[in-house]
Amino acid sequence: MAILKKSKQVENYLRNAIVTGRWSAGSMLPSERELLAEFGISRATLRDALNSLCNEGLIIRKQGSGTYVAETTEHRQFAITGSASCISSSLGYWHQDILEKAQKKVAAAGYKAVFWIGDSTSLSSFLESTALFENSNIRQTVGVFNNVCIEGFDQKLAQEGVPCININHGVPVGKYSIVLDYAELSDRAAQILKSHGYNDFMVMCEPTRAFSNDSVIRQLQTNLIQLYRRTVDYDETRLLTVDTTNGFHNVYERFKEVWASSSRPRALFFFDDAFFDVASRAILELGIKVPEELAIVTHANVGRTFHFPVSLTRVGFSADDVIKAAWNMYQQVIDGREIDSSVILIPPVVKHGDSL
Repeated sequence: MAILKKSKQVENYLRNAIVTGRWSAGSMLPSERELLAEFGISRATLRDALNSLCNEGLIIRKQGSGTYVAETTEHRQFAITGSASCISSSLGYWHQDILEKAQKKVAAAGYKAVFWIGDSTSLSSFLESTALFENSNIRQTVGVFNNVCIEGFDQKLAQEGVPCININHGVPVGKYSIVLDYAELSDRAAQILKSHGYNDFMVMCEPTRAFSNDSVIRQLQTNLIQLYRRTVDYDETRLLTVDTTNGFHNVYERFKEVWASSSRPRALFFFDDAFFDVASRAILELGIKVPEELAIVTHANVGRTFHFPVSLTRVGFSADDVIKAAWNMYQQVIDGREIDSSVILIPPVVKHGDSL
């Protein structure tokens, strides 16, 4: 990561202090003497920083009076990033919910929420597909909720003095991360099934191999594979894997295949709610009685709706919980408060139904 000049560091700090309310519009900044003492820098370095902010229109320097925050400013923009591929995926409803809840939280705090939706296959491709880092945009940005799973993004923002909270991932993706606790999700699902006497339940999940070249995605895949195995007490004959690289259409045939076999399950945990969404069509087509013939627990985040005649026992996450945790962490960062942990795990929510 590039090392910023001292004047740029001071500039970034002052900008963030102004846009986050340390000095309100029209108020006078501390004197040069006070700022020099606070930062321990040379007068030339401080003036370089102040000149940049003055040219930007964020502050006004009045000869013989002092330096003031501009009376009118649009420098209270909060960025929310997203991935076009994620929004259009099987979990698109979840990503849309995250973006909507983030926008409401940001607006309630008095900021203008600006969405940057791009191609997140890599940092370079995301930057090329959005204009977030253009000067006029990044200078107005007071913070970022990063909903794209790419390394180095928050470091890039840190160079501009913009705090970033990474959200909606199963592994940490930067310095400050809100992480969905999939380990707790799988444990809760297993406990529920075992408490109903289904000790040999099966799990429908992705194949047990990590294939991504991206280090973050690969780490998430590796973690999930370990969870699949642990959920079935490392008896891999109880893993009903389906390759969804090219979509979820294989789920329908895979379910019908296993139901017609001698290894037909008595109970099934769908690790991905998109698996259940497709498999439910086969369940209804075959006339399978739930829970008399097949007991079901499915991963399903708060907000997901299924058109199924039996209410489902579900284990998933709440977008409200994610955004609340992210906002609290952001407030701690900009207030300079000590943070107990830079990674916060979001526990799952259990909704009991009639499918057991």
